[in-house]
Parts: sequence; C-alpha cells; structure tokens
Amino acid sequence: MIMYTSMLIILPSSEGGDFPEEVRPTTALETFTSIFDAARDLRHVIKEYILPGTGLQSMDDADILFCLLMVEMGREEAVKPDAEGFILVRVLRGLLVREQAQFSRQLLVLAGKTPSHKVAGFIELERNPKTTSRGNQEPLHGNSKRVRLSEAGRKAINIVYTRYESLANQLLAKVPQEARNKQVAVNEFITRILTKI
Repeated sequence: MIMYTSMLIILPSSEGGDFPEEVRPTTALETFTSIFDAARDLRHVIKEYILPGTGLQSMDDADILFCLLMVEMGREEAVKPDAEGFILVRVLRGLLVREQAQFSRQLLVLAGKTPSHKVAGFIELERNPKTTSRGNQEPLHGNSKRVRLSEAGRKAINIVYTRYESLANQLLAKVPQEARNKQVAVNEFITRILTKI
C-alpha cells in the first residue's frame, strides 16, 4: 500500500523487487507502447496519492499548473515569459496540446472566474496589454489573454512537484543510472520527431 504525507509519497520497500540485471530484446512497438503503459499506471497513482489536499480537481488541472511552473523555472527552453512572468494562452495550449473550447473553460475555472466552480484562483488570467480592447465579452483567444501561476497555484503545484519527485526517486531507486539515461534519451528522441510532424 502506498502512503503519503503532506509532502511525501512513501512506497513499501518490497514493491517491485530488483531491477533485472539482464533485459530481454524488445520490438519497436513494445518500446513505444511501454510508454503508454507506464503513463496509464502513473496517472492512477498521481490522482489517488499526489493530488489529494492540493485543491486540484484533476490531472488536467495539475498538468496546466505543472507546465506553468516549468516555464517559471526556465525548464521550457522554447518559452520565455514576459517581464511580469506571463505567457500567452496560445503558447500554453501549444505546450499541452488541448482542444481550445475545453481548455478555455478550464483556465477560467482555475482562475476562479466561473460562478459554478469555487477554487482558490490557481492562475492569474488577464488581457494581454498588447491587444486592443473589445469590451468585456471578448472570448478567450490565445493572443488576447496571458496567464501565469498565482501564489495559491504555486503553493499547490509545489506540493505536487515535491510528492512527484519523491515518487520518482523511490520508483527508480533500483534502476541503474545508465538505464535511466537511455530511457530519457529514447523519450526525447521520440518527442523530437513527433514535434516535427
């Protein structure tokens, strides 16, 4: 059974056993589908043990805040926030690959701007000062709005980040560094190809 505290994930010490000294040959399809298998199982653990107590309602909420945190920390090399730490909504949606209408609603919820959802205001969402004003009824277009983490969002996602890092350290504790490096290299290679398609 997995346990969690306010900041840490605690795995049973016997979970999973040892990393195999010899690995079997795999096909390209097995390599590719193993990414989805791991992601599926990881999503369950994140939902059940990493999100509780943060105020975040879903993995999609956490994805948005995590992406904004990575931008804030300078880990999204292709994205440079403006002097106030904002990025365009269009840029954020591109990083996450989301359908526009649903994404726009989700941002309004996270910003605490919808009467039916009471949240802490995890993001700051405002008009991009470089666009012209069209009144209060303007839809949430990617170039007309900009977004950044609020203090409440930063607090929530830092809990997620710390728990996530704790989980990663424990899950990979018995995996040799060389194997980790190869996994990252394979994933980055796949991403590099897919982003050019």
